[in-house]
Amino acid sequence: MRKAVAAGLALLTGGCATEWARFSDHADPLDESRWRCRAEANEKWPEKMEVVERTGEIEALTVCKEGETCDVDGKYKKMLMPKTERYTVDVNAKENHEHFMGCMGGAGWIQKTIWFGRR
Repeated sequence: MRKAVAAGLALLTGGCATEWARFSDHADPLDESRWRCRAEANEKWPEKMEVVERTGEIEALTVCKEGETCDVDGKYKKMLMPKTERYTVDVNAKENHEHFMGCMGGAGWIQKTIWFGRR
């Protein structure tokens, strides 16, 4: 059993990775490109943290009052209650990433996915 769990974890954690691949003979040096493109992206699309909300409904049980119709065990009724979730997100993250990737492409580099260690 332990071997099966270990094998499963190895597959889940070691399935894929990414690396930068040169697609142009005239590509700029990788480290130089990364630093320049990251600086450009951060200047054009700086981190901008905002709180966003999402409101939905959850089903809750309430104790029935005398004379009410009770759907659960003759004691409780189901009600929909509002639920608001709040998250802090970087609203510029997508544009920052897209600018960085475009800049890297312009410098002659593309990000390549490697599955299960195969190149």
